[in-house]
Formats: sequence, structure tokens, C-alpha cells
Amino acid sequence: MKLPDHPLEPEISPIARDEFAIICQSNLLSYVAGFVDVLGFVALFGLFTNHVTGNIVMIGGLLTTHADGLIPKLLAIPVFVMCVALCRLVVLYYQRRGQQCWRLLFCTQMLFLLLFMLIGLAALPITDPDAPIAILAGMMGVAAMSIQNAQARLINPGQVPTTIMTGNITQAVIDMVDILSRDVTHRDTALKRLKIIGPAIFAFMAGVVTGAYAFLYISFYALLVPLVLLAGLVVHASLRRA
Repeated sequence: MKLPDHPLEPEISPIARDEFAIICQSNLLSYVAGFVDVLGFVALFGLFTNHVTGNIVMIGGLLTTHADGLIPKLLAIPVFVMCVALCRLVVLYYQRRGQQCWRLLFCTQMLFLLLFMLIGLAALPITDPDAPIAILAGMMGVAAMSIQNAQARLINPGQVPTTIMTGNITQAVIDMVDILSRDVTHRDTALKRLKIIGPAIFAFMAGVVTGAYAFLYISFYALLVPLVLLAGLVVHASLRRA
């Protein structure tokens, strides 16, 4: 297979071509991330679907307390890694042919979220976090959110991270200091960045709160909320491209 002479550049989705669209997309995806992460944590005995760090910490805690739920946290790490690697391979495959795959990644994420919901419903009531069907449900959630982690770097490199808020809060604090210090060199850049990061942080928090309450009242049916939001994002991006 002959590779292109020019280096492969990150793909840019249609919705991420202006500042307002980037802010809207970052807020929506941050909300989805907070929503899904807290739902997995509450429903599956402390399983983080969004990021590896939390599961590593949980593994350490479970090893010392000998509590249930170690298996899904261990499996979440290789599942996350494999899904991110597959996303990279898919993006490279499409880039080498001059094609875009942002819609494919979003739709695949929606498929895994749908499976997360259906398998989770079938697993109810979940009393054992190490039960095979509960583990399978959790891995669907991990797969879905690993795609969101990957697409932020592969499809929309200008978008702020939407799944982990530690880095965003750190950057927001640095930007606020630069703005308040009246440092002309960094102020404009910091202000522009804070306009994106700040709302994304609050959107993630809103997703956490609403996701927890939604699961409390309607169980795994709550995952219909992020499914609808992602579907709306795909439709909107498709219309912008058209």
C-alpha cells in the first residue's frame, strides 16, 4: 500500500470549524462524559467508564480491602487500551484514503452506549459486580467512552478534553491567574481558552448530577439521554457539512 507523500494531519469534524461550534460540542460531550461516568460508578460498584486513572486507584483499594468488583476494574484497562488503538487504526485507514470517519466514531460510540443500556437492563438487579453479565455491561460503557477519549485527540485536536476534568480545572486556574495578572502576552490566549474550558467543566458537573439522579429513578434507561444528545450532534454536524 502506497502511503501519501504528505504527513497525515488530524481530521477536523464539520462541527469543530468555528469557536462557537467548538464550545457547544465541548459542552455537550462533557455533559455526556459526566453522565455516563457517574452512572457506571453508581450502577457497577465503582467502575469508571471514562478514564483509566480512577480504575487503577480502585484496583489498589480493592486489593487491600478484598472487596468485590476487582475483575471489571482490571478488565477495563485492556479494553480501554484496545479500543483507543482500534480508533487510531480506523482513523489512519480513512486518512490514507482522503476520507473522514468522525461520523463512524460517534455512531460506534452510540452503539456501545446502547449495548451498555440493554445489557445493564438485562443484568438487573445487579448485586454482584463480578457477575459476567454485569462485567459485560461495564465493558460496553468503557468501550463507548474510550472512543470519546480517542476522538478528542484524533478528530478534533482543538477541542478541550471532555472526559477528565483534572487537567481542565488546572488549565482554568492558570488562565484565570494570567487574566487577573494583566499579562498582555498571555491574557488574550488565556481568555479565549477559558471561554471553552470553563463551560465544559460546569457541563461535566451537570452531567454527573443529572446522571446520578436519572439512574436513581429510571435505572439504565437513563442512558437514552446521552444517546439522544450524541445523535443530535451527528445530525447537526452532517447538516453543517451539507
